[in-house]
Amino acid sequence: MNSSFKLAKRDSLGFFHVPDDKWQIAKSNHRLWIKSDPFMPSFVCKNEVNIAGKFVCNPKRMMDLATNAHQKQRKFHKDDCLVYASGGGDTDFSSSWQKLWSNSTSTPCEIHVFTTLTQYKPLGDGVVVHPYVFHPKNAGLGFGKTLDEAIDELGHRGRRISIFALDCEGCEKDLISDLLGAKVGISQLLLQVHGSQEAVFKIMEEQQYVMFHREPSSSAGAFDTSWIKMASSFFEE
Repeated sequence: MNSSFKLAKRDSLGFFHVPDDKWQIAKSNHRLWIKSDPFMPSFVCKNEVNIAGKFVCNPKRMMDLATNAHQKQRKFHKDDCLVYASGGGDTDFSSSWQKLWSNSTSTPCEIHVFTTLTQYKPLGDGVVVHPYVFHPKNAGLGFGKTLDEAIDELGHRGRRISIFALDCEGCEKDLISDLLGAKVGISQLLLQVHGSQEAVFKIMEEQQYVMFHREPSSSAGAFDTSWIKMASSFFEE
């Protein structure tokens, strides 16, 4: 008897390919774990990969989906692999991500690094470096851009960011609402959280993200967290 995979596909916006019975267990575990401790991971990604200290859920699945979408459309598609990295370790992450697929025949990711660093290791072909970082809307700052400004400038409105790796040294509390309300979807958010986590975690939960990884960062008092976007149906009993 063939298993159905419809629930996972529906609940994960097409990302996971898991039998319905196992997916129901994952949903039940999420509800239990999030009530037990909302600051710890409530979802298990069995194929998470450590890329320069940041954990990505099943990058091979991501690339396969992007390749299929690209081949069907024969042009850039909203689900093609698009990677943003901004803040601490941004260049290390982008280099490691690129090396992960250096011998792959899959459609390469479009990688954008946002950094104020003036010196860094060569990032190779396919990585575009932008000499600024993001700031919240109405911040009144004379440098940087909002995410919406960058998206419009780069022509990414309507696309989906496959991975957004962000470390802004404490500004995530001010920036997170802008990120999740921008003119582009974000499938996986790799976020370094500093100090109190409650406000950030509440917004992530409200925006239908589940955390699949958390560990202390090398920065004092900070945690590296990894989140993946789900459909509203994932949270229904």
